[in-house]
Amino acid sequence: MRQSKGILALICAVWMSLISSLFVITTTAKAQTTVTVHRGDTLWAIAVQHHTSVAQLEHTNHLTTDILQIHQRLVMPPHDATRFSPIPKTRYVVKRGNSLWAISVQYGVTVYQLESWNHLHSSVIYPGETLWIRTSRATWHDVRPAKSTPQRQVNTINRGIPLRFISVYQQAGKRYGIPWTVLAAIHHIETNFGTTSEISVDGAEGPMQFMPSTFAEYAVTAPGHPGPPNINNVYDAIWTCAHMLAADGYRTNPTGALYLYNHSMFYVSDVRRLANEYAA
Repeated sequence: MRQSKGILALICAVWMSLISSLFVITTTAKAQTTVTVHRGDTLWAIAVQHHTSVAQLEHTNHLTTDILQIHQRLVMPPHDATRFSPIPKTRYVVKRGNSLWAISVQYGVTVYQLESWNHLHSSVIYPGETLWIRTSRATWHDVRPAKSTPQRQVNTINRGIPLRFISVYQQAGKRYGIPWTVLAAIHHIETNFGTTSEISVDGAEGPMQFMPSTFAEYAVTAPGHPGPPNINNVYDAIWTCAHMLAADGYRTNPTGALYLYNHSMFYVSDVRRLANEYAA
């Protein structure tokens, strides 16, 4: 009888050990769920799809930028990922004329990060609104108001331009002397503001449809986006487009510069017509 009890106890111990091991393996597997980055993916979209946040993805994967590479593998945060030590936050009160783009450049973060940290569903911000910014240490800062008016943004809403891109067009246009409406028109015509971005039959790719060799020649990294220029990063693509148009003599010959961007007079006419509509 004692021997039977001993065998029974041994079997129970082995069984419990197997169950415990299986639980640990399952827990580890869940904690190590990975996602492969595909063309057009963003940290924001991946975070929403997997019910997490951009901050948690950045923390789990030790990311220093929100620029992703195709085929990059990301580890999904475990369900208790919120237990990691919070990063100090800076409180910023929006002033008249501010834009998310200008604030992101001032703090060295991205518009996507600002939208994620503050649970924003668009890039529209209002004077007096409070924004929380994750920084290495909590501080107070100010930014110079952007030269734009609320009424102009209201007009562009009706014309279908995504608000988060307007300040990007304006900043890049101001830097290179290109009307921001021209950049918006090109973005619209090429990929419908990035919603249909894919590699063309000619090999052009990215939000502004650059040939890789052309992008390499004029490539510019947008302010606030560290690392080399990325043809699939919408901010780098817009700034590179402005740089190329300027280098091709847009100030003195707009038609010629647009033609060099896409060798079609129909294309040139469409860009100028749409840019005039945006400016009206």
